[in-house]
Amino acid sequence: MFNKQLKQLEILEPLINEINNDDIKLQYNFLYERIKNPSTYLVFMGKTSSGKSSIINGFLGEEILPVSTAPSTTRVTEIVLNESIEETIYYEFMNNSKRQEIPAEDFIYYSKSPKEDVARFKILARVEDNKFNNISIFDTPGFGSADFKNHDEILKEFLPNSDIVVYTVSYIGGGGIGVMDLPYLGYATNLLQRDVETILLINRCPENINENDKRINEIHKLFTDNTGIEPKMFFIKDMSQENVRHPLPKCPELWEYVSSLVYSEKRQKLLENAFDYLISNLFQRCKNDIECRYGKSATPIEQYQAICKKASETASALRNLIKTEIEPTYDKLIDTVPRLLDKAEKNITGELVSRIQNTDNSKMDETKVMILSHLLPFNVRIEARKIQDYCSEILKDLNRKCKDYINKELQNFNDQVYIITNSNTEEAVKNLGRNIIQDVLNSYVEKHLVQKSSQILIQDGIKYTSNQFLNKTAGQFAQKTTQQFISNSSSKLASEVVMQSSDDVGRVLFSQIGANISKAINVGIAVVIELFTLGIDLATWKSKLCNAVEQGTSSWKEEALSILDDIKKSKESNKKTFTDFADRWEQESIPQKDSRTINYEKLIVLLQKTENKLGE
Repeated sequence: MFNKQLKQLEILEPLINEINNDDIKLQYNFLYERIKNPSTYLVFMGKTSSGKSSIINGFLGEEILPVSTAPSTTRVTEIVLNESIEETIYYEFMNNSKRQEIPAEDFIYYSKSPKEDVARFKILARVEDNKFNNISIFDTPGFGSADFKNHDEILKEFLPNSDIVVYTVSYIGGGGIGVMDLPYLGYATNLLQRDVETILLINRCPENINENDKRINEIHKLFTDNTGIEPKMFFIKDMSQENVRHPLPKCPELWEYVSSLVYSEKRQKLLENAFDYLISNLFQRCKNDIECRYGKSATPIEQYQAICKKASETASALRNLIKTEIEPTYDKLIDTVPRLLDKAEKNITGELVSRIQNTDNSKMDETKVMILSHLLPFNVRIEARKIQDYCSEILKDLNRKCKDYINKELQNFNDQVYIITNSNTEEAVKNLGRNIIQDVLNSYVEKHLVQKSSQILIQDGIKYTSNQFLNKTAGQFAQKTTQQFISNSSSKLASEVVMQSSDDVGRVLFSQIGANISKAINVGIAVVIELFTLGIDLATWKSKLCNAVEQGTSSWKEEALSILDDIKKSKESNKKTFTDFADRWEQESIPQKDSRTINYEKLIVLLQKTENKLGE
């Protein structure tokens, strides 16, 4: 798989060794490992005791994960599949990112009653079929239990980085999808990337069940109505009657479908595009390193000092963006969003109260169910979209202003360096401004992608990155920036890459706003249920339900105000994005005289040979 890309890396290796740049070597090793071992994230989520751990055990053919009628998963557990693993190995990851191997019995015990400093668990497990190699299955704690107050934070971390999500519900025993599940469905949906495959897995079904079953239809409708997603459905029969303590449910159709997604033409093409982009970037970085090093060494001292001064001025100008644009824009959001939530509360309350008052007296129970299961979640989604759209427009405008500003400052730097060096006859010196911008950009791209991937999971050494770094980030850059790397539009490309980093932060914010507003419905629903339970008669039910709805939406709004924390975090993340780029500029744009001996002519010959071979 990906033999063409691996061959291209082999062609690049002699040039990289000759250049002897540690950062470029790291990028080469990093990319080689990813192309050789692309991974897939498969995330199981659902209500407590819906059977997630048992289903994973059923696939593995042994009870690797603990199962019981009580909640048995309290931390995210990653199961990495590979046919070359000889025996199952268990690890725990601490909050300080340290990892240690633990015995199986410790994993069983601490997965149910974890130590406070344990962040997550990881299992290396053997899989017989090599088509499942490098799939990471994530078993997440079930929601619906008071023990898992931080369940939303778990979803917030893992769902945006998933390739496939399996939502598990139980057909029997009070399973299905209930009113209190709906906010989590909305919450999770907001966090998912648009290209994530979503599977609805219905566990503990009667024999010979099919999609025409009434209860299946109810579950499917609630799922699609509250997520807007048409899922692929699979059924697992009820095995509770079998004389086995913890029966291992089988669903070969599910796993065959997962395999078909992993090896689909669409996904393979996505990875190919990402790999091709990164290889192109790696070669361009080699080329730029050679030209930039020579240009710096050949620049006369007077010109060198003038370029250093101009580089420092540009770094100061880039940092100025934070004070003039980023902080004021986010402060405006922090000030405006609470007022938007006030307006949303009035809109929701007005709509629901009007519905109640215009309903026939005989439909008390029907109206209550309709309010809780449909109207309240539906109207909250509408208002959430309004707030998301407002934030989107504000941040798009910020994005445009920052992009224009970066383009202007870097183009000005490039123009000034060209003027300073124009009297020099050597092309490498004349192009020094463009090469400096490209050099800083390449360094920033590497730093951004590696940091982004390392935030997803902490693994061993160079293997800590996930395919999400390739699919979601490199893939986005691939289509619109590969040609720009070959062109001279260095300042334009720089702004595109920096703003891509900022866009990522913005997209996270939009999803979190919608997710947290949806999650807050739980509080509102709970208040309505509490206030509209006892002592209700036909003469007073409308006024009492209206009162419950008013208090419920008020409680929802107070809970939804937690989105201000996300906006503040987004503000700091965006500030860091631009600070990182300014710091990177200051560290690497000021021309440092290279103390290494450089055989420029030899490197140019090798560079040309490498380029010719890559083009064959």
